[in-house]
Amino acid sequence: MYGKEFYDDARNTRCRARLLAGVNLLQSQGRIANPEHGHWLKGKTYGCLFEFKTFGFRFYAFQVQRVYLITNGAKKESSEGRQNRHRNVALTLRCEFYDAENQ
Repeated sequence: MYGKEFYDDARNTRCRARLLAGVNLLQSQGRIANPEHGHWLKGKTYGCLFEFKTFGFRFYAFQVQRVYLITNGAKKESSEGRQNRHRNVALTLRCEFYDAENQ
């Protein structure tokens, strides 16, 4: 399921509510109190990404000034390789955003 379809699907109302609450907390307070619900990723490669965790899903975002742009989301995976694949999608979208902004 893709962005708008996932977001509009009635089965995902709890997930959507937690995502929006997390975004609002991050926007107003600069962090989410419970890192189980979201945190900045660590390391050189992924340190520019914020990971929101909702009911069974992870969403990735990056910050532009005071705005957080959500790039993608996926079902939670325990495999580090699959998580990195989703994170790489977020990095690619972030790079494309900045490339487009600089043209």
